[in-house]
Amino acid sequence: MQNSIMDFEYSIFDVNNKYNKEDLIRNKNITSAIFLLDQKIDAEEFIERIKDIALFFANLTDKDRMVLKHWIGNTAEPELAEAAKKILDTNKEEVEKMVANNAFLLKEMKEEAKKEGIKEKAIEIAKNLLDVLDDETIAVKTDLSIEEIKELRKNNN
Repeated sequence: MQNSIMDFEYSIFDVNNKYNKEDLIRNKNITSAIFLLDQKIDAEEFIERIKDIALFFANLTDKDRMVLKHWIGNTAEPELAEAAKKILDTNKEEVEKMVANNAFLLKEMKEEAKKEGIKEKAIEIAKNLLDVLDDETIAVKTDLSIEEIKELRKNNN
């Protein structure tokens, strides 16, 4: 019969306490990493926090990193999860460079989504004006092209 002792460590977190980012980073363990990522944050802040974990949580074991990557894969949007896993797998020197590239990509995605939202609203307004105004006036008021207005009028009939 073989004797074995389980090796484990307790991490106690009061889930009712609102931990801030700095408190969680200071703990530098798997539990604080998950709490850090589980807070209500946008994609850009999520990537910043992944960078902080990659840079400051040096005491995470390979198993901890595997658990963290699995958790991220199950909780984050697929593209965001892949970017996060790549950052966690990258050496510290490359992390800053990688995060800068991801931040630029996230900024572009936000700007594109905003433009699309504005365009959709302009199209909705134009559709409501088709039976009231001429194409040129609608184009001026909505910043849509005359061709786009004519296409809307054609598809609305």
